[in-house]
Amino acid sequence: MTSVNAASNEVAVRLDGTNLQFDVPPQVINNRVMIPMRVIFEALNATVKWDDATLSITALSKNGDVVKLSIGNEYIYKNDRKVTIDSPPVSINGRTLVPVRVIAESLGRAVSYRSDSRTVIIEPVDTLKEDNLIEDTSIDTSINTSINTSINTTTPVPTEEAAYEKMIALKEQYPEGMAWTNGNVYAWNGGIYSRGYGCVGFAFILSDAAFGNLPARKHTDFNNIQVGDIVRINNDTHSVIILSIDDTNITLAEGNYNSSIHWGRMFTLEHIKAVGDYIITRYPE
Repeated sequence: MTSVNAASNEVAVRLDGTNLQFDVPPQVINNRVMIPMRVIFEALNATVKWDDATLSITALSKNGDVVKLSIGNEYIYKNDRKVTIDSPPVSINGRTLVPVRVIAESLGRAVSYRSDSRTVIIEPVDTLKEDNLIEDTSIDTSINTSINTSINTTTPVPTEEAAYEKMIALKEQYPEGMAWTNGNVYAWNGGIYSRGYGCVGFAFILSDAAFGNLPARKHTDFNNIQVGDIVRINNDTHSVIILSIDDTNITLAEGNYNSSIHWGRMFTLEHIKAVGDYIITRYPE
């Protein structure tokens, strides 16, 4: 059985500053905001197809990403990657409703919720695609603007607990809400990229604090995410770093999210698989 919040009709959904209009109002199902699938996909410039025989939805974004899901099915497929979701699509009053956060973030948007006005906010991820990661086989230590972080360049491989303590120790220096944009650049010790801007720069700061000069590597095994890993999400447009992990949730730190630093945003493990592109880790294989 699916539980539906009776007050859910009061939920609004705002995309790029404009409230979306629905013939079937948003519903809160299993604590997830669900909205008519055609409205959200088309608002995000995705072509959507409905299959009556399989009760399934296929959406193609303008940049070529394919998202597939079905009524009652607890899985979503993004580019053939299978991910579990906790609120499957449902049919209400002749309309198929889908979880707004999973869909929007799978198509490269940032999603937040304002409890005071019961409004879901969908907006562009505040980063520059690709331009905030500078790939270089050398480490350009001369590029390090407005950063004053002490890095231990002889750090052994830390435990996850030690990595967390090193990262969280920087919270006073980089407090919640501190302004942080692509104007902030940081030279990294990880070796894949010489430096990073905005969200990447902040993730690199925390990464160096935890791992010193340990070499980085990239992988896509989302069943092997560890504290201190950097995850590239939302169609390769935003970077987050993992602060903690429990059985179902991941806690993040991130820069340049709404042009500022944030500590403590949470994703479910399955959700980060849905929106994640790859992982940068400094733990050895």
